[in-house]
Amino acid sequence: MTQRVSNKIEAVYEHWEPLDDEEFGRAMTDFKEFCRNSLVLDANGTPVTFIMNKPQELVAETILRTLDPMMKKQPCPSIKILIHKSRQMGITTILLKLEQYFMTKTKNLNALHIMPTEEECDELKDRKLIPLLQGTHPDLMASMFSTANYVDFNDFNGVILNNRLRYMPSGTRGSGHGRTIHLLVEDEYAKYPDVFTLESGILPAMKGNTARVVLFTAKGMNHAYDLSKEAQRPDNSWVYLFLPWYLMDEYELDPSSPEAHRRFREALDKNTPTDNFTDYDYFIFSELKKAGVPKNRWLRKAAWYDFIFREDAKRDWTYMFENYPTIADESFRASGSPIFDAIKVNEWRNQTFKTMDVFTSNGQTEFRYVEDGVIREKEPPMQGHTYILGVDPADGLPEGDMYYHIAWTQMGYDDDEGWMSSVYDEDGNMIDVYIRNLRRKIDEGRAVKLIHTVRYAGYVLREEA
Repeated sequence: MTQRVSNKIEAVYEHWEPLDDEEFGRAMTDFKEFCRNSLVLDANGTPVTFIMNKPQELVAETILRTLDPMMKKQPCPSIKILIHKSRQMGITTILLKLEQYFMTKTKNLNALHIMPTEEECDELKDRKLIPLLQGTHPDLMASMFSTANYVDFNDFNGVILNNRLRYMPSGTRGSGHGRTIHLLVEDEYAKYPDVFTLESGILPAMKGNTARVVLFTAKGMNHAYDLSKEAQRPDNSWVYLFLPWYLMDEYELDPSSPEAHRRFREALDKNTPTDNFTDYDYFIFSELKKAGVPKNRWLRKAAWYDFIFREDAKRDWTYMFENYPTIADESFRASGSPIFDAIKVNEWRNQTFKTMDVFTSNGQTEFRYVEDGVIREKEPPMQGHTYILGVDPADGLPEGDMYYHIAWTQMGYDDDEGWMSSVYDEDGNMIDVYIRNLRRKIDEGRAVKLIHTVRYAGYVLREEA
C-alpha cells in the first residue's frame, strides 16, 4: 500500500498575541481584518502586515459581494467574474487569500486554481500560497495539509471542513481534477495555449452554486479578447472588472523631480504655457477625471506613466498598452484584435464546423453561412477587427506557421495552387516571403491596398485609403 506524503502547514512567525473573542469575530467577518492578521512577503522578501492596495480592495469587494449567496449555501445561478488587470497589482495574492478565507469559513468546498504552466504552478505554491498560509495568525489558521498539488483544509476550531484547494497547469485535461469544482480561478488566462480543451472538461459541470473567476493581464491572445468583449456586453451574466494602472497609489512621480520630463516641471510654473502636453497626456487627464481621481494627482500620474514609457518601455507603446493599459481596449490594440493561434487553426482545419464566406453588397462587407465557406465558425471573423499577419510561436515549424491562412481564406482564395507549401525561401526567410506572396496575390492591381506594414509590430490586413 502506498502511503500518501502530507505536510502540515503551520505558522512560522512567533510574534503573534492571542486574539480575544471580539478580535476573532471581526477577523472572521471582515476580510480586511483577516488580512491585517496576516503577514505577506514584500518585493524584497520581507514579511509585512497584509494591507490591501486599492486594486486588491476592489477585487475583494467584488468577489465577496458576488459570491455571498454561494458562500451562504443559498441557491443561486453559476457566478462568473472577469478581472482584466494591469501588471504588478498583487491580484493573484488577494485571490489566494480569498480562497483561504472561504476555505476557513465554509464546509465541503472544492476550489481549483489554474496557472498557464507547471513551472508557474510550482511558483504559485512555493512563493505565494504556502508563505501566505504560514503567515496567517495561528488563531485564524485551519488545520491544513499540503499534499502534491493541493492543500486540504480539514477542520477549524473543532468544525470538520472537508475543503480542498487544488492548483494545476492549464495543459492538464479538465476531466482529471477528480472532484466537483465549486470555485474555479483561471489565472493569467491570456497565456493559456489550449483553453478550449481545458474548459470543456470543467465548465459543463459548473451549473448552480458555483463560481468562475478569470484573471488576466492581456497579451492579445484571442480567447482573452473574446471573453473580455463578451463580459462587457450589457446582456450577459458576467461581472466585469477592469483595473487600470492609475489605481495604484505608488504609480505616481513628483513632477518637479529630475526623473520627470521637463513639460511636467514647466507645468508647475504658472508663468509657463502648458500647451506642450502630448495628446496622450490629455487622454490620461480625461480618464483620471472620469475615474474621479483628484486633480492635484493628475500631473503626478501622467509624469509616472511618461517616465515608465521612456525608461522601462524604451518608448514602446506595445509594452505600455499590454502592461499598463489606461483603458481595456489598449491591451489588445497593441497586438491586434485578436491574434489567431496558428497551431489551433491547423487543428480546426481537420474538424467539421459551420462555414461562412465573405460577400460584398452595396459596398459593405458581410459574412454569411454557406455550404462551401472557407472561413470556419470556430473563430468567426468580426467586423471592424484587425487581424495580424505574423509568425506564430511554433519555433519555426512550417505546420505551425499558419497565420497567413486566415488572411488567405478571408480573401476567398483556396490552396489549389499549393501556395501553403512554398512559404519559405532558400534561406528560410519565411515572413518576408509569404508577405511578398500575399501582396502579389491580393494587392497587385488594387487601387486600395489591404496589406500594410506596422512599424515595430509586423503586418496588418485592413482596407484603408
